[in-house]
Amino acid sequence: MHPSPVAAGTGRVERLWRAGLLPWVLVLLSACAQAPRMVAPDTALWADAGLGPPATVPDADAALRADAAMQVFLERHLRPAARRQGAMAALIEGLRSSALQVDYDASTTRTAAETLASRSGNCLSLVLLTAALAEDLGLSVEFREVLTDTQWSRLAGLHVGSTHVNLALAPRAAPFSQSWATDASVVIDFLPPEAAGRMPARRIHRARLLAMYLNNRAAEWLVQGDLATARAWSLAAISQDPAYPAGYNTLGVVLQRHGRSDMAELAWRQGLTLAAQHPALLANLAAMLHAQGRTAEALPLDTALARIEGTAPFTHLARGLAALRAGDPATAREWLLKELARDPDYHETHFALAQAELLLGHPAQALDHLQRASAESPRPDLRSLYLAKAERLRAAGMH
Repeated sequence: MHPSPVAAGTGRVERLWRAGLLPWVLVLLSACAQAPRMVAPDTALWADAGLGPPATVPDADAALRADAAMQVFLERHLRPAARRQGAMAALIEGLRSSALQVDYDASTTRTAAETLASRSGNCLSLVLLTAALAEDLGLSVEFREVLTDTQWSRLAGLHVGSTHVNLALAPRAAPFSQSWATDASVVIDFLPPEAAGRMPARRIHRARLLAMYLNNRAAEWLVQGDLATARAWSLAAISQDPAYPAGYNTLGVVLQRHGRSDMAELAWRQGLTLAAQHPALLANLAAMLHAQGRTAEALPLDTALARIEGTAPFTHLARGLAALRAGDPATAREWLLKELARDPDYHETHFALAQAELLLGHPAQALDHLQRASAESPRPDLRSLYLAKAERLRAAGMH
């Protein structure tokens, strides 16, 4: 389904997909505030990590590059409409059409061309695709980071956070003003809530968006356990935008997992010079210092993190899962409801609550949570798994 446009101050907002969020890595990692441009650090500091060559070589330019298939799509679907009704209207109508129906899939960050070919992608993938099509049609593009709360998930032993990006488009004849939002502009957003377009946002430059793409891919290689490729892509993110703290965070996680805590500390401290309140950098560096017995150095970081984050994500979920494993569904339910109050949309919490409710003899509530788990899951395979369990529960007459 494609929701109707919603107004958003100056300009318009088009919400076109159930959307995605921009994945980031470790205990935390974010698409954080834009920092001033700076001279690239000497990446040779982290070059000799003994990790070997990457499986794929990073290519930032590929993120927005239109391939032959995209040119065919433009020629068949968008350029003829643009000649009739203008580029902006043609693109918006094209994004709404079945010809460009794209499913949300958070498992991989794809280039614009890959997103079109697979008809799936996360929020950043959809932004890249839209931007590539818009620029080919002669529209001006501005990238924006939406200032929403971080959304958390867990992957391969990592706590993974997600932030959100969208983009604004304008005719070339009406370029963006200093504030980027004009009456001629349209914001394309992929966030579900009705207020998505009215959320505060800040403009980010193209180098930052490409660094986000490279860093996302680094995080995904890290989740897969390919440290050599993750390191190469995180270094590419830093080279693309040396002021992007999340790149240093991901690099530090890679190096720590490789057993190079000395180099990880260097990366995290470099990131903190750019963003002293970055929660991922604070959490990762503090945890490493505690593990090394350097408590006096870690305590100020703990204090800063507690002031920023409060209760760490998944604290209640972990306790609820532990109670489930111990055979105590009532206690599990109490902890899981607290986690649900922190984040009402996380699929794993709903799945755990379904198990607790079923053990407590509440099949109707269990079914509700299974359905929510499926609806909120960021990956097609998990959505199918939760739906299959819900169907089995219905088949057993538990509804």
